[in-house]
Amino acid sequence: MNLDLMRLIVKQFLEAPFYGVRQMTWHLRNEDHVVNEKRSRRLIRLMGLMPIYQEPNISKAAKELKTYLYLLRVLRVERPNQVWCADTPYLPPLGRFALQIA
Repeated sequence: MNLDLMRLIVKQFLEAPFYGVRQMTWHLRNEDHVVNEKRSRRLIRLMGLMPIYQEPNISKAAKELKTYLYLLRVLRVERPNQVWCADTPYLPPLGRFALQIA
């Protein structure tokens, strides 16, 4: 029975390579096969099939983000306390009250 299911999965995968486990399970159930997601996931993994999907492009910077110039590039630091740095994390307001850090 597993070989029959695997044959049907490959046949459907060639027609629609974007089907994942859920859609493949739905397709097999519509063809009157008793299968659950766990079984179809195991068979798809056994065959080494991987659906095609668009991955998020996280390497591009968002257009609305502002880039700031690095102003210390031309400055030569020669003594202590000449340059200071502060990190101000974003703290979302809690209801009507704002969190104060001392």
